[in-house]
Amino acid sequence: MILFKFLADSSTSIIDKDDIVSKLFPDNIWIFVTQLLAFIVMILLVIFLAYKPIKKAIQKRKEYVNNTLSDAKKLKSEAEDNLSESNKKIKQASKQADEIVNKAKKDALLEKEKQEAILKEELAKRKIDFDKQLEIEKEQALQEQKQEIVNIAMEASKSILNKNIDKKDNEKIIENFVDEIANEQE
Repeated sequence: MILFKFLADSSTSIIDKDDIVSKLFPDNIWIFVTQLLAFIVMILLVIFLAYKPIKKAIQKRKEYVNNTLSDAKKLKSEAEDNLSESNKKIKQASKQADEIVNKAKKDALLEKEKQEAILKEELAKRKIDFDKQLEIEKEQALQEQKQEIVNIAMEASKSILNKNIDKKDNEKIIENFVDEIANEQE
């Protein structure tokens, strides 16, 4: 109350030092002690009811913020580690994919060359078989021609000579004749 009175008095007039001292430290000691005790009680109430709970709340908030920041730093660090690891894995996977593609190309090329070699070998075998078959057919055709020439020659010799020649002699003559014709054709 005295403080309010002091403030009200000071606003209306010019403040004097003696007046301030007399109002702060009144002549009556009991008023001074009462004011001092009221001030101390007020400070204690403020400390216990406001300052300590606010300080605890501020401390808890500070710890929460610090924990959140440290967690965020850990998560950021882990995310960066995961990102770098993922990038490494991506590069490694890309490298492996390139290796697989290159290996597949090489394998395909080798398989192509192998198939071409098999095909060439098969064609060479077929050509040899064809040449053999052709030679056999040529020989058969020559044999058939010889036989036909022999038959024609026998018929001709019978009709020209009108005599009976032994089959052995006739075949000998015809074979010589056919061999001469074959040698001339070659």
